[in-house]
Amino acid sequence: MSPFRVTDQQFDRISRALGAATTRRGAIASALAGIAASGATRAVAAGPVETEDQRCRDKSCDQDKDCGKGLYCDFDTCQYENGNTGKKGDTCCSSNECENDLKCENRTCIAKAADRCKGKDCDADKQCGQGLICDNGRCEYKRGDKGKKGDTCCKNSECKKGLECKKKRCEEK
Repeated sequence: MSPFRVTDQQFDRISRALGAATTRRGAIASALAGIAASGATRAVAAGPVETEDQRCRDKSCDQDKDCGKGLYCDFDTCQYENGNTGKKGDTCCSSNECENDLKCENRTCIAKAADRCKGKDCDADKQCGQGLICDNGRCEYKRGDKGKKGDTCCKNSECKKGLECKKKRCEEK
């Protein structure tokens, strides 16, 4: 992969400068001047533009820092440190990169809704189910100790009176 791109116009300008030179030194000086004038040096100095997708499993890399959290560079390819799948908090590009009990959301392996119930471990609110927040490392309901209609649940006792846990949601009986 080339570290920079040159437009057709920039290439033509460099080619004309090289063709006009009569000596090797003149050709090299013209080429360097043409590259500098084309703005390509700016691309070389800045390096390639990195996107989050380039930091996921099976993406090309030169060193560990080219890969996301929980990944390392192995034979020019990002791989998970613990094997074939990402652990909670690791960088991901799709849910199939995360361990079975996790899903990929916002480029991070997090717990699936079924595992985001009251009392579950968390690092941030987004790791808890609907109606829950992360409070001191545990998922807790925002409005007291019981879930309201539509909130995430794992068992009936987590839902307010008159509701039961159906398909991981507090619903009317």
